[in-house]
Amino acid sequence: MLKGLAQTQPNLTVPTLAPSVVILHVECLAAPKTELSLVLYTHMTPYIAEGWGPALHDSNISHLFPLLVNDIAYGSPIGNPSPLHHTLILANLHSTLKLPHVIDDEIAAELMGRRVSGPFSIDQAEAIFDGHFQTSPLDLIEKVPGSGKWRTIHHLSKEDAVGEFMNGWLNTDDFLMKYYSSSMTAVYVCFYA
Repeated sequence: MLKGLAQTQPNLTVPTLAPSVVILHVECLAAPKTELSLVLYTHMTPYIAEGWGPALHDSNISHLFPLLVNDIAYGSPIGNPSPLHHTLILANLHSTLKLPHVIDDEIAAELMGRRVSGPFSIDQAEAIFDGHFQTSPLDLIEKVPGSGKWRTIHHLSKEDAVGEFMNGWLNTDDFLMKYYSSSMTAVYVCFYA
């Protein structure tokens, strides 16, 4: 056998002409203005409405909660609140004031995730609600004691200086309530779903 270099023809590439067009400058337009009165009806819920219908049916308790799926999907009023005569913004609770960065981080995450609108001034909020409104103060609850992981909650029964609060218009004789934690709800859904 004889070793040697094989002679090959060099590859010749033929240029291909591709016509191009200069991209024209596009004028930046202003974003459309948000109609504040339409912001109120943006509802977000952590529950999946379609999952509740079969769970209630399979548990034979659909008759006890006939409007639950509709209320989860579209929101539900709880009775008729008393008229608001002035805007009331309650101060946040002590745990929130001690850890403002937790609240700031959560609000920033919700805004970036487009799960909430805002922030709004008091005048803008009154335009959204078409009149006076009332807030409930924020509070922080540690998820597991000592873990340093916090959950933000709204304290709906915190009274202000004149004795008003969010749940104050509910008559407990008319609305017998039991509050369930999210873990109790998850166990219920897992067990009956």
